Amino acid sequence: MITIGYAHVSINDVNENSLWNVEGTVIFKGRAGFGAGTKIAVGEGAILTFGNNFLITARTEIACFKEITFGDYYLLSWDILVWIQMLILFIIKK
Repeated sequence: MITIGYAHVSINDVNENSLWNVEGTVIFKGRAGFGAGTKIAVGEGAILTFGNNFLITARTEIACFKEITFGDYYLLSWDILVWIQMLILFIIKK
């Protein structure tokens, strides 16, 4: 299941707008959640991939213009900006 704009953090304003601006490709490899105020932008021809059990708590921005891949069991807290041409992030599970 993919959830966008939910109130996961009690100090976050649940009325804060989220943004989903996708001209490229977004791939989900399982469950993902995007808290209130999350902004996602994917440029034309770019690829944004989310691994299984990906979560953003609130107010985080991801701007993808080439390729960004988040691995499985990835958590981003609030007020983070990811703005890189190519980024591959993995978590090694023991």
